[in-house]
Amino acid sequence: MIKIYFILVLLVLLSFANSTKADSTSVYNASGVRYFYSNSLLKDSTLFFSADTQLLNYQRFNQSLKNGIGNRANLGGYGLASRNHLFESDSTIGFDYGFHSFDDHLYTIENTKFFDARSPYTSLTFINGRLKQQSLEATFSENINPRFNVGFDFKRNGSTNYYQRQKTNHTNFRFFTTFLSKNSKYRSFATIIVNKIDAQENGGIVNNNIINTGSSVSTEFEPVKLSTATNIQRGLLFSLQHKYSFVNDLKIDSSKTKKSVSVFQNANYSENKYEFKDENNINENYKFQFLNSSITNDSTFISSLNHEFGINYLGFSFSTFQQGVFIKQDTKINNFLNNGFRTQLNLPISNYIKVKGDAYQILSGYNSGDYSVEGGFELNDSIGKKIAEFGFLSSSKSPAFIFNSFNANSSRWENDFKNQTNQSFFGSINFYQLIDQVKLSINTINNVLYFAGADSSVVIPKQFFKSIEIVGIELNKQIRFGKFVSQNNINYQKIANTKILRSPEFSGIHSLYYSNKVFKKAVEFQVGFDLSYFSSFRPYSYQASVNQFITSDNTLAEAYAQIDLFLVAKLKRTRFIVKFDHLNEGWIRPSYITTDGYPMAPRTFVLGIDWKFFD
Repeated sequence: MIKIYFILVLLVLLSFANSTKADSTSVYNASGVRYFYSNSLLKDSTLFFSADTQLLNYQRFNQSLKNGIGNRANLGGYGLASRNHLFESDSTIGFDYGFHSFDDHLYTIENTKFFDARSPYTSLTFINGRLKQQSLEATFSENINPRFNVGFDFKRNGSTNYYQRQKTNHTNFRFFTTFLSKNSKYRSFATIIVNKIDAQENGGIVNNNIINTGSSVSTEFEPVKLSTATNIQRGLLFSLQHKYSFVNDLKIDSSKTKKSVSVFQNANYSENKYEFKDENNINENYKFQFLNSSITNDSTFISSLNHEFGINYLGFSFSTFQQGVFIKQDTKINNFLNNGFRTQLNLPISNYIKVKGDAYQILSGYNSGDYSVEGGFELNDSIGKKIAEFGFLSSSKSPAFIFNSFNANSSRWENDFKNQTNQSFFGSINFYQLIDQVKLSINTINNVLYFAGADSSVVIPKQFFKSIEIVGIELNKQIRFGKFVSQNNINYQKIANTKILRSPEFSGIHSLYYSNKVFKKAVEFQVGFDLSYFSSFRPYSYQASVNQFITSDNTLAEAYAQIDLFLVAKLKRTRFIVKFDHLNEGWIRPSYITTDGYPMAPRTFVLGIDWKFFD
């Protein structure tokens, strides 16, 4: 399926490219290519970004580790399941099944870049590392005419990784197009997304002691708990977003709001299939076998149709939305329909103050009564640069479907849990002379939902009926002294109940590198290291059969710091990377964990190259 999409769209785009002649609007360099995200649809101005040719943080290509080893729990390999350690308030509501362990590896509408490419734009990235760790990414986009753009993204990544049964093979494809009418009053974005996730599961290593003592055998021979298990995920999404404005919508000054009235419509249809397969149901790995004692072949299919229609005036919008959901878990079938409304506010009070608001309410359906209200304001300086932001969030959300109902071979339950509520206050201040940015968040969560298990063979969804307070502080600062640059990110997160919500109290990542230009300033390079770390904490375990991270008290993740040495360089439109991940392996102790039973990756050598073409 993915190969067919890729080949057909590639042929169409190449035919367009070959037939399109250069005109007065063509710009054959990076300044002629810019992109935006779909959240610009409701705004009276569009915030554009330039095609990235910078070296800043180019070495942090691994999505699960780009913010350091302490920010996410993961299974120690490339392309495996992961979970965020840092609590983030989420204002979106609606139906949620609850499978999110592979979200880092998915194309979505939210991370889709829509281009305005006044010359044909192509980006190719290739990363190659130890044990067949490979990642290939390709992007092509071109304006067929000044108002119509088409393009596609393609990504293929995978690795055999370091321990048995950790092979991953992920493929993502995305076709996108944008259109703007001649009078600039009508614009539309359309997207087709295909995601394919294949990840072997080993259930963790048998001997946890090797974290501190080391192993007498190579990692690929270390015994693991599961020998034939695999998680498979398939996703297909069609999306159309469009808007008609009753005044010209061409201006792009993001600091001003025009007196405009517009109507908009968003529609998308998605299909997702999740499978867990294991040809060897060993009793010690699965306490229960409800359907088959020999093999496991769990399957969950979800289709969803979403529609939203609304009106936008002077930075205020009101819309109604519908969400239809069909679920099939093996032989069990459920159907749901949600109806609700949404209001948004994005209104500059003056050149220095902007007020923001966003409110959802579901009136009927499976998620009836759910709501989310978010508000705040933004302070800018005389040139429109943000100096501070403050806000609040109040939400009540139904449990993700998997907490209330699950029907599989090794796990089965029916519950009626209460809504989880969240009250959050957050703010950020930019002290450009002292600290680049300080972020503060204070959260109170009631009726927290989580998965628990005495060991990895049993999973039980639970709800904690008391409140849990979470205080988070994040500091960001860049320091320059001559040609040396130090980038620093520090996170402090205090959780009142660490038996339910697991996270290191301190984590951070620091970069120190030397930057210069050589060969008559034709080559720009950075050479240095990343240092990331976390404090001691009780980690989650991971249960592959339900694709969830679960609480357990089997072990302690001791404090650890990892050093990654890197050299990145840029020659015209091409970037290069040479990197040693986990250079200090064995200096402190043989290994470390962020998830119980899953040692992190050993020392790894990585090479990469990134080309960008603007003609």
